[in-house]
Amino acid sequence: MGTIINNMDEQYISIWELISLQLFLGSIIYIVGCIVLFFVLRKEVNRKYKIALLLLVQFCISVLLSLIIWQSWNIDIDIMALEFINLPALFSEFVTIPICYFILKNGKNKKIASF
Repeated sequence: MGTIINNMDEQYISIWELISLQLFLGSIIYIVGCIVLFFVLRKEVNRKYKIALLLLVQFCISVLLSLIIWQSWNIDIDIMALEFINLPALFSEFVTIPICYFILKNGKNKKIASF
């Protein structure tokens, strides 16, 4: 069971190889995104394990969203901008970091997201 990537001929790749490739290509973006979210969460969350858990959840959601973006990429530009910026990873970080922050901020007021 694999995903078909159409180049000159059909090549089969497993989902784990696809995830590891996405992690490799987007590693710079994911590291910067985790650092940014850490500094944002440091002011909002008191406990370190909560910050680590939120960073892990955001990272997993961001990787899955970047795979979805990559799968549906039909724009005529390369996904690697400036040779080191993975655009699907960048777009997914731009989406998930504000969503995580606003869910935490609104949940803190309503006691929904506090754990």
